[in-house]
Order: sequence, then C-alpha cells, then structure tokens
Amino acid sequence: MIQLSNKIKPSEEVLNGLAAYQSLIVGSFAEKQALAKTKFSSYNRKRNPNFDAVKTALTDGIALFINPRTENGMDFCKLNLLSFHFEITAPKGTFDYESADYTFNTVLCLNTQREYLRQARENAYGMYKTRLFYYFKNKSIVPKAQLDKMIAELQKESHITVWKEMQRAYNNGILAKLDIELNKLFQSIPESLNG
Repeated sequence: MIQLSNKIKPSEEVLNGLAAYQSLIVGSFAEKQALAKTKFSSYNRKRNPNFDAVKTALTDGIALFINPRTENGMDFCKLNLLSFHFEITAPKGTFDYESADYTFNTVLCLNTQREYLRQARENAYGMYKTRLFYYFKNKSIVPKAQLDKMIAELQKESHITVWKEMQRAYNNGILAKLDIELNKLFQSIPESLNG
C-alpha cells in the first residue's frame, strides 16, 4: 500500500477506460476471479495507455504502512500496560503518525474490531509477570541450566511485544507507577532486561 499524492489526477479518458474494464468484471466471486484472470489480465500489460498512466502516477507515492521487515513498530507506538491498547507516539499530523495510525488501526485493527487480541496481550502480561516471579523465587536454589531453560521458555511465548514494553517501561522509569511488584521484580533480576 502506498500513500497517494494529492497531485494524482488521471485524465477523464483514463478514468473512463478503467471504469469500462471494471464493468466487465461481473457475476459471482468465482466468475469475477475467472474474468480477472483471463480478460482483465490481458488489459493490464505494457503499452496499455490507461494502465501506463496509472503506473506512472503511482511511482510518485511513498509507503504509508510500517514495514516490519525494515522498521520496528515499537518505534512508532507504545503498548499501554493498563488498557493493552497501542498508542501512537508520533505527534499528530506527522507522516510517522499517519503511517502508524494506518498500520495499527486501519490495516491490522489492533485496537478495534479485534478485542481478542487486546485480551491476549493482557493475558500475556500476567503470564510474563508470573514467569518472572517464578524465576525470582528459584534463582538462588536451582542450577543455572534450569534458569537458562526458564529464560528460553519465556522467550518462546507469544505476544513478545508485551514483554518488550514491560522492559521499556522499566528502563524509562515509568513501570513503578503502573505496577510496583513488576518493577521490583525487574530490579531484583537485572538479567531479565537483556533480550
């Protein structure tokens, strides 16, 4: 998905040509699929003036979503450890804000329409805290190999963003206001802040 420039204004001829192609794709979903593969794909080729005009105009756009292969989503948001909703950290009106809002709220619907994800993040918080407490209780009485296994198991858990946000909240000095017990656990287990 790319952000389109406001300057893209296809000619009436191009718009009419695209509308004519679109009107050919009718029927059930299966029929539309078949038509798109045969008839429509034959139009979407080089030297078709309508598609060439669109392709040329679209190269002026820039990416509007956060690409997880090249960008860290946590650079654009924080997970509220009380509501378990993602909050965009970039100032409103900036490109970073628009990218994060589009990615998190429109495409992924992380805060809306998918309550089960919010609930899963909340459950993960409790699970991580429990694992950290268990590690703390056993730290002085079990062999290092067993402690390493506990850490490895923790790192395999789902919703790792929750764990990373817990660490970030501690490192930023705000965790004590949110969860004093968890803050004390991190203080007692400084190695839990690695990785």
